[in-house]
Amino acid sequence: MKTKTIALIGMTGCGKSSVGEKLARKIGYEFLDLDKIIVQREGAPIPEIFANYGEEYFRQCEYNALNEALLTNQNTKILSCGGGVILAPRNRELLRENSTVIWITRAAKLVLKNQAVLARPPINGEKSRYLDLLQLRQPMYQETAHFVVKNKKIAVCVREITQLLSLNE
Repeated sequence: MKTKTIALIGMTGCGKSSVGEKLARKIGYEFLDLDKIIVQREGAPIPEIFANYGEEYFRQCEYNALNEALLTNQNTKILSCGGGVILAPRNRELLRENSTVIWITRAAKLVLKNQAVLARPPINGEKSRYLDLLQLRQPMYQETAHFVVKNKKIAVCVREITQLLSLNE
């Protein structure tokens, strides 16, 4: 399957950016990180955007960046999306209609060991908050994804995605 955009979705800390960067290099696609696009546009880190303007404002920024990345940028690309991108029905629809969506999963027990991941909003250091968000978001990830890949090791995940997509040529 030769698709213009491969979108990676999943919870914070599942490896979307790491997998996306390696996958992009391997198949010769451009790599875009939606969170980095938002930070660049807003001139502030995501925790600061959340603190100063709230989650609703951040989600609007996220929609704007997603819409542009999917509909304006015509390059072949890997798009790493923030963990909450699937919260808005319009985002789920945009992703499904304009990309091949791969949901990257990772065992919660592994993610919960990473303090840097847990510090990100909206988790804010609370392990129970991560688990609650995971439970809330799983049905939305499932609804949005064309494929699901478990991330045990980045190189293995990249290989599985490459094989998955070549099965659909």
